[in-house]
Amino acid sequence: MVDQHNRIIADAAELALSPLGLVRKGRSRIWLDDQSWWLGIVEFKSSNRKPGSYLNVGLMFLWRPIDRYIFDIGHQVEGFSAADSADFIHAARAKAELAAYEIQNLRAGFRTLDDVISYYAPMSGRTSIYAQAHLATALCSVGNMEHCRRALDRALKQREEAPPALRDGSAWLLTAREMAEDAEAFRAWIVATTKRTRQDLGLSNHFELPAALDVGDGSSSVTGA
Repeated sequence: MVDQHNRIIADAAELALSPLGLVRKGRSRIWLDDQSWWLGIVEFKSSNRKPGSYLNVGLMFLWRPIDRYIFDIGHQVEGFSAADSADFIHAARAKAELAAYEIQNLRAGFRTLDDVISYYAPMSGRTSIYAQAHLATALCSVGNMEHCRRALDRALKQREEAPPALRDGSAWLLTAREMAEDAEAFRAWIVATTKRTRQDLGLSNHFELPAALDVGDGSSSVTGA
């Protein structure tokens, strides 16, 4: 039963997601959409109770230190479909088609740094530590260092009041804030951090960042050696 329903999910995902360029992570239920500075994630999440699948779709920004898949934006978009239901093949195909639709929406919604700013800025006073950091990164990258530093200061203030595990996991913000005193230093830190995060996630060493992030010779292409 488990092997059969996994094959059904894999076949449905292959049909809907491969044409968009998504790649399956090994033999898992995770499909990845590598957009250089962010990573789209489709997860046909299993249940501990019975065979079947939920559907999670979202993205994670790659310009902060992290070595696991997370959802910065998005998460569960459809509930559980049981593998023993008579229409599971249809449900799996519908989930895969919905995943393709959601991924295309993410691509359309996050083409530029301005898109990131437009998403986070309206809620900048009431959002999470990491959302403040993403907003700060985008602001720096378009040259708005004053508001970049303000966003990082908000993140650090929230960090002071966070549980110990969250404080430990966000210690890199101290370095980010120090780097943000100089725009070029912060941009160079962003490039280096993106490279390291991509390596830790098993992504290719070649990536392109938005042009405003470039700290080199004018090209937005960054290739890891």
